[in-house]
Amino acid sequence: IPGTGIDVDLINKRISSCEFNPKYIDFMARLIAEKGLYKFLYLRLNLLKYYPHIANQYKFRIITPQSDINLISNNEIKYLNSIGIILKPYVKDPFQYYVSSKVIVVPTNYGEGISRVALEAAYIGIPLLLSKNRGTEDLLPIDYKYFIGSENPAKIANQLFDLIKDEDYFKSISNELKKLIKRRYSVKHSL
Repeated sequence: IPGTGIDVDLINKRISSCEFNPKYIDFMARLIAEKGLYKFLYLRLNLLKYYPHIANQYKFRIITPQSDINLISNNEIKYLNSIGIILKPYVKDPFQYYVSSKVIVVPTNYGEGISRVALEAAYIGIPLLLSKNRGTEDLLPIDYKYFIGSENPAKIANQLFDLIKDEDYFKSISNELKKLIKRRYSVKHSL
């Protein structure tokens, strides 16, 4: 796809030079409903209710443009913090966030094609819990286990719980997924 790609050589250098410390469940998008903001918020609330040990182990992090953060009131920020969600602004180098991502949740209904976040995270090996749409279907194996299967936040929380426990699955698909992304989406091949 012209214009869509990642610099796998640069990412490989970053992977080899960084220490990963996965402690956040991340949402990286604009703060709009179509991008799945409310699904992410309700996912946190359901995790607190049904899986408090996981909720206590992993904070949620919303990474979004500073302009979106500026629109949130102090009371809303306090509420988000009180339920274990922190806000961070987009940065030029998202790798500083990737190194501490346990899971990236992409619950979008937005018809956007290939998500750069999903592409980079999949290449790095960060587990993804994401909506099935035309972009993600092309990026991940046809039998990928962690496409969001319901609009029900409690069921999405169940999927997240299962995903966190399923490290063997991600180890088993990691090499093939990396090869596929390098072949299809490396900037050297997409230009």
